Amino acid sequence: EQQELDRTRADLEAMALLAAAHQEQLIAGVKQILATVASGPSVRRSDLASLCREFLVNVANASPVYASMGVLDRPGNPRCIDSQAPPFAPPQGDAFLAHALAQRDFSIAGFVVVRESGRKALAFSMPVFDYQGEFSGLAYAALELGQLDQQLKALQMPNSVRVFVTDPA
Repeated sequence: EQQELDRTRADLEAMALLAAAHQEQLIAGVKQILATVASGPSVRRSDLASLCREFLVNVANASPVYASMGVLDRPGNPRCIDSQAPPFAPPQGDAFLAHALAQRDFSIAGFVVVRESGRKALAFSMPVFDYQGEFSGLAYAALELGQLDQQLKALQMPNSVRVFVTDPA
């Protein structure tokens, strides 16, 4: 009986490590994409709106997993995008904007509603700094919870396993 308990415990620990590694990889990927967006020359300069939009379209097309992606200026208005054009419409939710604008580093900004689909998503943000090093806004991306759920289901863990995304701070 003890051997069976030890084997079950070892299996559950292995599944937990797999789920954690998957989440770490997912978050590292979002961070890399947002760092790419935030460091783009047309994003860092406020006078290149059409080039910024073209850059965002290219990044979004290369990253179709995200339900929403874009750049907001310092007050939180959409920048270099048509705010009505999916997938660039900013996620809804004052809490997202307040949290994201208060951060000066990559952040999991919390749960939001994606305007286009009306579905819940997990929003991420990265600050944008201009060429003088001044905070000028933020890049954001939102991953619908359904998409996250499908990725976790692909790991084929037992139904009894629960995965939580938490802030380690």
